[in-house]
Amino acid sequence: MTLVENVVVGAIVGMVLLLAGRFFYRTLTGKSDGCGCGNARCGMSGSCALPCDGASEDSRFES
Repeated sequence: MTLVENVVVGAIVGMVLLLAGRFFYRTLTGKSDGCGCGNARCGMSGSCALPCDGASEDSRFES
């Protein structure tokens, strides 16, 4: 492999290791992005401020 190929492969491997380390760190420390649309990691029902469609929390349950 040439020097350029080695640099590209090294950068890709470095990014994968960085993201994997971040994933495991956040998993072990309990840090997450919080509640988001479709985010099942929330853990508490009703803890998200707004539903995914942007409607107010009170109008979520009105039909």
